[in-house]
Amino acid sequence: MLQVLIVFAVVFSALSLGRRLFTSTPSLGPLPPGPPRKLIIGNLTDFPPRGARQWVFFEKFLHQYGPIASLTTFGQIIILINNAHVAIDLMERKSAHSRTIPDAPFAEMAGWGKSLATARNMELWKGIRKNIKVEVGTRRLVSRFHSKLDISVRRFLVGVLADPDELRALIRKEATGFMLNAAYGYTISPHGRDPMCEIAQRALGGFEEIFTPGNWLVNFVPILRHVPSWLPGTGFLEKAAEYGHSARQFTDLPFHFAKHKMAQSSLESSMLSRLLEQQGSYEPGSLEEDILKWSAAEFFLGGSDTSVSIVTSFFLAMALYPDVQQKARAELDQVIGEMTLPKFEHRSSLPYINAIVKETFRWHPSSPLGAPHILERDEIYQGYLIPRGALLLPNICAITQDTSVYHDPRSFKPERFLASEGHPPEADPAKFVFGFGRRICPGRFLIDEKVFLVVALTLACLDISPKDPHAPEPKWQAGLISHPGPFDVKVVPRSPEHEALIRSVEREHPPEASDADDFNQFAFYGDV
Repeated sequence: MLQVLIVFAVVFSALSLGRRLFTSTPSLGPLPPGPPRKLIIGNLTDFPPRGARQWVFFEKFLHQYGPIASLTTFGQIIILINNAHVAIDLMERKSAHSRTIPDAPFAEMAGWGKSLATARNMELWKGIRKNIKVEVGTRRLVSRFHSKLDISVRRFLVGVLADPDELRALIRKEATGFMLNAAYGYTISPHGRDPMCEIAQRALGGFEEIFTPGNWLVNFVPILRHVPSWLPGTGFLEKAAEYGHSARQFTDLPFHFAKHKMAQSSLESSMLSRLLEQQGSYEPGSLEEDILKWSAAEFFLGGSDTSVSIVTSFFLAMALYPDVQQKARAELDQVIGEMTLPKFEHRSSLPYINAIVKETFRWHPSSPLGAPHILERDEIYQGYLIPRGALLLPNICAITQDTSVYHDPRSFKPERFLASEGHPPEADPAKFVFGFGRRICPGRFLIDEKVFLVVALTLACLDISPKDPHAPEPKWQAGLISHPGPFDVKVVPRSPEHEALIRSVEREHPPEASDADDFNQFAFYGDV
């Protein structure tokens, strides 16, 4: 029975609502339109159920109420934004008036209180952002990873040729392996299970559950975090402890293992190795250590599951749109030659390949709902009051599927980004899919470069087709990071010569020794 929790929630909500009514300024204007509100709980029943595709659920508000709508629950006002112009106006042009960190009690309970999404200590938050920007904040800085990216993607394609039925697992392993190496200098096991990968994947799974909007009542009624665990209905306390354990493993073990390897002068160059060299000495448990630890963790998080979603969507699109493959190959063969592997230096000469990259980001954004913002003062927008403390939630999928911005948005059409007579290029999705204002993704240039290389190398050497041409197009799955549903593709080399071209990486760059055994021993005996 949940009677006690309900009493807690109702009392807290009544107090919150009373405080809002006492401090609000109703004469400034009405809230944006939305469904009718019930006493105390407001629009609680108007939120999508757990496991629903939230971006689809919220898109219906666009048709009912227009590009900006409002929901209220337990005293918290949520402003749903389904339009690019509104998002830019409120979250970029007025970013000086918004707080980047919404309250997230469950995330703090679950070990993620020092992440970029929740850090209350602004010195910590700024330190993490600065470190990531110094590492990959421009395309010039990202170029330090070009060689590693090239080797990683080519090895991935070798794996796809060997076992195309394991495409999804190979995409995930490549993304995880590359980011662990880039962040921590860790080399994963090329075959079988890897202990560091498993720790990272557990943390990613917890992160997704923790930060999916609406998953946890305690985020709306923070007083619930203080209820005793013996009460019925407090299973969220046990889940918080479980997620907290995986979060600590993820932030602590890779960090201390990298320090251990660095002390032995055997750590491969990485983001963390550079930060440790710059930092010098620091006190254990200090702010300086937290900044180092969470900078590496956030760097990994930002480039792993996001790229898995995007690369998986790319393979699906190529299976569904063979004409796009043909046009891409024609451009690649003409510009760089049929038997030449594309490199980053070719990018500026490959407009159609770049258009495919943009369309892959637009077709289905990896994060269908963008990072929320909190207003720090009342704003009047289009005659509506957006009150101080309101949470702004952008629906990125609704923005990239807006028919007033994109022609036939449900279709995969790279040509939309190429100028032609009477047809100017459509809006670059990079303006939307990486977030807005001070919450824009700091690793966006690295992700973009990675996707370019996957697209160019794959289309230069491989042919992708559906195993069953009559299979229905899969739906995208629910989640903070959304992935295509199950689909089967056939992947073959364009020719024996193209297969040899892909496999040349095995000769040019034999696999490095894995750190898995050393890490297992360190994690068992290490004092962290």
